[in-house]
Amino acid sequence: MKNLFKVFGIIALVAIIGFSFAACGGDDGDGGGGGGGGNGFTITDIPAEYNGKYADFYTDSLGVSYSEQYSVIRGYANDPSDGSTKGVLISNGKVSIPLWARRKDNASKYDKFSGNDSFGGIICTIYNDPNCQDKFTDKGMFSTVKFSNGNATKSWNDFLF
Repeated sequence: MKNLFKVFGIIALVAIIGFSFAACGGDDGDGGGGGGGGNGFTITDIPAEYNGKYADFYTDSLGVSYSEQYSVIRGYANDPSDGSTKGVLISNGKVSIPLWARRKDNASKYDKFSGNDSFGGIICTIYNDPNCQDKFTDKGMFSTVKFSNGNATKSWNDFLF
C-alpha cells in the first residue's frame, strides 16, 4: 500500500512540474547570472537529527530566463568551478545553501545565481560527509520554489519525499 502511495505521489509531482512549465510566463526582469547574487536557498524546520550533517541542492528545471544561458543550478558551500563540491552544514534546524548556475558556453564554469525565477523539481540531499561523497542520509524534493534576487526559503515540512 505504501508503494502505491509513493507511485501516486510521483505521478502527482510530475503533473505539478509539467503544469508549472505550462504556466510559466516570459522573463519578468533580472534573470541574470554572474556577479552579486543572493544567499541562496534556505531550508528551515529541519529535524534535530540532521544537525551536523551537510546539504546540497540540484535542479535542471530552469525557468525561461535561465534556460538559454545555463544548464543546471547546483547548491554547494563553494563555487564548484574548480571541480570540488562541499555541502553546507545544517545547524539549529536550518541550512542556507549558496546557488551556482552552470554555464552552457563553458560547462566547467558556474556563476552565482541571482535570478527571479520559479523552479520545479528541486532535489535536496543530506550527507554525513562535507564532500557529499558518502551514501546520502536523506533526500527530498520541493515541487516549485519562487526565487527573488537569488533567494528563497522553504520549510522541511514542504518536502515531497
